[in-house]
Amino acid sequence: MKKNILVVTVGRLDWNIWKPILEIIKKNQLINFKILATGMHFEKKYGNTYKEIIKNGYKISYKIKQKYVSSEPYFLSYQTSNYLEKISKIVNKHKFDYLMLVGDRFESLAAALACIPSKIPIFHFHGGELSEGSIDETHRHLITKSSHIHFCTTDIYKKRIIQLGEEKWRIFTTGSPAVHKIETEKKFYNKKTFYKKFNLDLEKNFFILNFNIETMNYKKNSKQIRSILQTLCKRKENVLITKTNFDTGSDIVNKIILSYVKKYKNLQLSPYLGDYYFSAMKYASLMIGNSSSGIIEAASFGLPVINIGDRQKGRLKSKNTIDCNFGKKNINKSIKLALSLKFKNKIKRVVNVYFNKNFQKLNFYLNKIFRINSDKLIIKKFYDI
Repeated sequence: MKKNILVVTVGRLDWNIWKPILEIIKKNQLINFKILATGMHFEKKYGNTYKEIIKNGYKISYKIKQKYVSSEPYFLSYQTSNYLEKISKIVNKHKFDYLMLVGDRFESLAAALACIPSKIPIFHFHGGELSEGSIDETHRHLITKSSHIHFCTTDIYKKRIIQLGEEKWRIFTTGSPAVHKIETEKKFYNKKTFYKKFNLDLEKNFFILNFNIETMNYKKNSKQIRSILQTLCKRKENVLITKTNFDTGSDIVNKIILSYVKKYKNLQLSPYLGDYYFSAMKYASLMIGNSSSGIIEAASFGLPVINIGDRQKGRLKSKNTIDCNFGKKNINKSIKLALSLKFKNKIKRVVNVYFNKNFQKLNFYLNKIFRINSDKLIIKKFYDI
């Protein structure tokens, strides 16, 4: 009998993680999965990324749209409660054997909470990681404690999941799904096609700027993004900027980004890079900001990354990463180091710590889990160290 699995994708930030997972599980004859796409996928300012799901050949079975009136804390709490109510109705109406979640967003936490009373086992990818400058840190560990099976990216994170009291047999180290796709497929857009798509000058190098909110310190984000933009707008390189995700104070940050893009010709703004994102990392000379993709995926391209501030504090990093603060002098100093021949030579053959060949065994692990008695899977024992 096929296993009915609900897959929850929350927006542009997780779709490149879901794609390699779905590419594997769709080959599993024991699995029938349905996709639930949530709010950011259907919001124009975040790229209307539901189109990307359809473009990639997948059907969206369930949609939950949201109002994006404000990015004040109350509205994030409101969305969480709204997701909980709507996902609960979907789960109650359509019987699922399992729920699959990725990462650390409040939307995913709401999905986990909706499934707990119905005793639906939860599979979680990317647990055990740290991002100390973000409230997502809390969401991630709450999802871990709500989950019954964990697919983590490194053995260090496996140890942390055990430290949270999870039994060892529930945890599989499979590496990052997105990194596995990069390392094994190596499919990219032609350079000229890419530059033309994003209105970049072929004669110039370009930087990628990904800035997300330090939600544990969100009142300082206006000053932080201005410091970065004031530094980059004076440089000769093109800068390809992505909008920040929906977080506390994100509306203010996106308005500041837009004001700079209108004023400075070397700054280009794209709500979502989609299938072009990995090509952007291949052709860029530098990534700057505080996105987890700079920490997790960029090493597979030997791309220098300047990680600014505390949002990603605590994450395991490959040797292509340079940490710095939001001071303009510090940012300029880090850019100079990142672009130096010495640093480029140092990271030319950098090993991505998030790559693990075990990801290709995902169906093997899932089939093994499907044979486990449902009571054993649901009834969790706290593992004392």
